[in-house]
Amino acid sequence: SYILGTQTLTSSGEYYESFVTAAGCDSLVHLFLNIQEGVNTSINEEICLSDSYVFGTQILSASGTYNEIFIGAGGCDSTVSLVLSVIDCASTFEISNVCTPNDDGQNDTWKVSDIAYISGCTVEIFNRWGQPVYLSTDYQNDWKGTKNGVALPDGVYYYVISCSEEKEFQGAINLMRFKK
Repeated sequence: SYILGTQTLTSSGEYYESFVTAAGCDSLVHLFLNIQEGVNTSINEEICLSDSYVFGTQILSASGTYNEIFIGAGGCDSTVSLVLSVIDCASTFEISNVCTPNDDGQNDTWKVSDIAYISGCTVEIFNRWGQPVYLSTDYQNDWKGTKNGVALPDGVYYYVISCSEEKEFQGAINLMRFKK
């Protein structure tokens, strides 16, 4: 709101107010008021139990809804509402260490328990000599122990899932083709 003399203005428009000076002279103020709308934004974020989230002046580590007021580029207030979820990443996200692609319906592909958790991440699989055998930026639990459609030999392969500097996973995959 904007105060002009005895008026409290809350909308854009053209306003007039008369003032009287100490000497008894009248003055007329003519005001063109333009009220710009603030921006209200909602965001959802998820962090692991041991992590924290910096939100404006707050450092958060508990699930909840938090609000913060930021000053926008035009000088107006912008309200951001954050819905923060804290999850136990260790128990909800698992990466398989075995793949048995023999079409028996069990472990026929290399599995990540929650592919949404690695959405947008780069998934690379290497043989024991460090040569790449698989690459994806949209992994869908679909690697069947092949390179360019050709079955790879049994053995230990290594994966790297790169999401960001803070979020990277590495490990081994045992590739074995058991007979049905």
